[in-house]
Amino acid sequence: MKKNEVGYDKEKALYFQDSYYKAVKQVTSKASIFEAYQGLKDGAFYAAQQGITSMVALQGEGFPLDFDVKMVSFFKKRAIINIIPYFQTRSRRKIKKSGLKNWGGCFECALDGSLTSFDAALKDPYLVETSLEGDVGKIFYDPKEIVKMLKFANKKKIQLAIHAIGDLAIEKVIDAYQKEIKKDNPLNHRIEHALILNKKELDLIAKLNIHVATQPSFLHSRTEPFSALENILGKERLKRFMPLRDMVDAGIVISGGSDAPVTLPSALNGIYSAMNHPNKEQSLTAYEALELFTINGAKGVNQEKQLGSLEVGKIADFIVLNKNPLTIDSKKIKKIKIKKVFRRGKLIINQ
Repeated sequence: MKKNEVGYDKEKALYFQDSYYKAVKQVTSKASIFEAYQGLKDGAFYAAQQGITSMVALQGEGFPLDFDVKMVSFFKKRAIINIIPYFQTRSRRKIKKSGLKNWGGCFECALDGSLTSFDAALKDPYLVETSLEGDVGKIFYDPKEIVKMLKFANKKKIQLAIHAIGDLAIEKVIDAYQKEIKKDNPLNHRIEHALILNKKELDLIAKLNIHVATQPSFLHSRTEPFSALENILGKERLKRFMPLRDMVDAGIVISGGSDAPVTLPSALNGIYSAMNHPNKEQSLTAYEALELFTINGAKGVNQEKQLGSLEVGKIADFIVLNKNPLTIDSKKIKKIKIKKVFRRGKLIINQ
């Protein structure tokens, strides 16, 4: 890594901001085809053990010639669970060549960074000194690119997903979406994360029917604990951190995920976190939290006609638990055991 690379601290061996993304590319480029394929296989099996029957795979980061995108497209036909690949590229040429109908995610499509690396783009400064000008984070690329991507996505009937964590980045994404989203957002264009939300952005997201992909396990994350977030954001701004109740009450459809490996893929952990928000007034009911990881998850990837609920004509993906998550005490949700997992009506996990 170059000495003057943004975010690189040689003495502490820390990689943040630009240096982090370059480091990830360097590491992934060293993986062999066998290692990558085995990783996909092991990851899908681990997810199945956690009761996950469908999983989004964000691809297109570091592998030569975007080989990981091709590999996932090949692997998903043979996987133990349903794999939905998203291509993390801003290149319209690449997405057209891939033939995929799900576009975006993080990395190259991320408009800003993360809070604890101080590069999530905020309207007001962090409460700590950072290495970036103004201490307000960073917009990684011109939001006008999102407008161009959205024009192409609408023309080709492709869903677009853009990572935005800070309130400034979220505002920029919404501004871009407003220019091109058609009435009711029929392609279900998404925002990934949307962690710091103001009422203005909440209302616009609801009005435009933008889907928000959340990761409730962030709320109890060891890598970004609430105590650390309070130190860099302050109590008042932290009240607007992943406001699940406000989003649901505004009529926004939100899905739940893990952002693995940031948090381990576990719907039960996500349900627990959504029901036990550190800001108690932002907690969801058991049924609402369950929806995040079932029907809303299916809606988030435009597969609600096939998945997400037990109905006649839908694919029989379901799990058997030892306790009812709708009636058990919310503090005990994580202790529920997954006994059986069915994919397309076939038992794939028995534990």
